[in-house]
Amino acid sequence: MKWDHEDILKKRYSLVFARASSFHLIAGSHVYGDYVRIPDWNVETELGTLTDRFWNEERLLSYTRLGKADARTVVTALNLLADYMA
Repeated sequence: MKWDHEDILKKRYSLVFARASSFHLIAGSHVYGDYVRIPDWNVETELGTLTDRFWNEERLLSYTRLGKADARTVVTALNLLADYMA
């Protein structure tokens, strides 16, 4: 997996490339937790925190059309991005 990121308007922005999929992630925070947007996949959902792998994967699988492999890829990227931004 490879990724590139930058901080734009206090949001976390990342491009993720894995296997045959790619994701343009926009993650941010609000009073109740974090959220992620993946515009090219028409995904927008709340998260627990960027590092909560179990909750985030379940959320992505339940409320989006992402498959298990893609959801895990996004969750791993969010976790790496959270480590970098800390």
